[in-house]
Amino acid sequence: MNISSIIIDDAYKLNYDFNQDRHLKPLTSLVCARNSSISFQVILQADQRYCINVGKTAWFSQKGSLLNLRQEIISSFTAKQFIEGMVEDDDGMRKADILLSQTVIEESANIPVAVWVELFIPQDAQEGKHNVKVNLYTNSMYEDEKLVCTATVTLDVKPYCMPSPKDYTFYLDLWQHNSNIARKHEVELWSERHFEIMERYIASLANLGQKSITVVASEIPWRGQSCFLNHRVPSNLFEYSIICVTKNADNTFSYDFSIMQRYIDLCNNYGINGDIELFGLVNVWTQASFDTVNICAEYPENMLIRYYDTASGNYRYMRDVKEIENYIHAVEGYFIKTDQIEKVRVSADEPTDIEKYRKSVDILHGLAPSFVFKTAINHAEFIEEFKDVIDDFAPYIQCASIEYEKLKKYQQEFPDKKFLWYACCGPEYPNTFIRSNLLESRLIGILTALMGFDGFLRWNYTVWPENPRQDIRYANFPAGDTNFVYPSNGGDVLLSLRYKQFKKGIEDFELLEILRKSGKQDVVDIIFQNVLRLADFSSYYKPEVLKLEQISSLSYDDYSSARTLMLDALCEI
Repeated sequence: MNISSIIIDDAYKLNYDFNQDRHLKPLTSLVCARNSSISFQVILQADQRYCINVGKTAWFSQKGSLLNLRQEIISSFTAKQFIEGMVEDDDGMRKADILLSQTVIEESANIPVAVWVELFIPQDAQEGKHNVKVNLYTNSMYEDEKLVCTATVTLDVKPYCMPSPKDYTFYLDLWQHNSNIARKHEVELWSERHFEIMERYIASLANLGQKSITVVASEIPWRGQSCFLNHRVPSNLFEYSIICVTKNADNTFSYDFSIMQRYIDLCNNYGINGDIELFGLVNVWTQASFDTVNICAEYPENMLIRYYDTASGNYRYMRDVKEIENYIHAVEGYFIKTDQIEKVRVSADEPTDIEKYRKSVDILHGLAPSFVFKTAINHAEFIEEFKDVIDDFAPYIQCASIEYEKLKKYQQEFPDKKFLWYACCGPEYPNTFIRSNLLESRLIGILTALMGFDGFLRWNYTVWPENPRQDIRYANFPAGDTNFVYPSNGGDVLLSLRYKQFKKGIEDFELLEILRKSGKQDVVDIIFQNVLRLADFSSYYKPEVLKLEQISSLSYDDYSSARTLMLDALCEI
């Protein structure tokens, strides 16, 4: 019997080509702050069929006798262990990403398993060195366990206290796709059970410091990402309106905003209260084979407003321009009446036609003058065209790089506007695909600080294909582009390795901003020099696209040293 076990850093991504990674550097120490968490991984392997158990319950295999490995963490701090689930990447290779809720899995001989270990450091933790012991026990069937391996990781707790996520200044906007959450958990849309499950996803967003609330205000505004054209991985990606509309017997309309408000309030309860994004009122996507007719030829957007007709007892769609205009009036009126209008942003996702977008914005401004706009832009020319109209800019990273000097000028000219950036199905890097280096997820925070932007936007929190834990690939999107988390069978949220590194990157941003505001720009500059290979963001994609290693370090040690330097500098303030 041969068992191997190695403790490594949390930025490593296991794949089934593990034998090529025998050079892995064992991890023996970590530096952390109070009011934070710190993580590492353990890679285990045996030369016979085995199971790994990170819980305390007994385990017998239906396949008969096999080697049981049980890992235990001994620490004065609260510790959690998660077996890492593997997902198939675009190259056919299975790679670690999911932090599973199950505490036992079985594996074949010579196939490695990764375990994520996370320790939670309270606000009142004693500063200095703390030992964390990792014990590995074995047994088979009803034999008594034997301790076969023990290792120690030393935690150096700094006296600095990390800010809580609700106090983050990083403006995070991860769009919420709640209809997909209902489908994957097999519950009725907007039911009590749906809200119970949504709350868990909201909590996971709040733990990242999420600021934006997604409200879908018409039916299927993204047209399901054209899922009806995808035959490789059948998926249902339609998102439905959260606003209920009824046509009364006297031909008047009633608008029920109670479900929407319940969702907004739930987000607010978790500290998500930056802005309310309305999707489906402008830049509604269309697809030629799907939108064979414009539902209302007099209105520039093919907006689907579904209502229940009490007279006939059936559901219909608004086809009269006055009905659509009155609906928009009613939505604006509700937010004015409830004193929420200052937070509302009518959002557009990558408009491509300048004249069409201008026409829609002008009409919407005329109908609902209190509305302001937020736009995810992947065409650089939109930035100049709509700089006076759009209140919150979110350019695609390549557009942001190409138009960086203009954007910085606009920031000075419009100090009240927010400037985010985003990545999606491109560029190749930095990004958060399954194939991406995990440090790319962490790099997002440091890049945002370098750019001097307010935060980051991403479309993809829960846009899962049909069976995301079996196959996360979808159409032409790179594997992992559609999600940061996964659905569990029991209604819980399964976090990912990418989620964890993204959170560390947001923490990096917070620390850099605190240092900058405290007059420690010299330390900030050193961090940029240590982590980034090129500090001129405007040159990342022009005149040619740089390679990742030309942009940033790919060494965990560089990021770890940067965190230590930041904490030491903050302790001196």
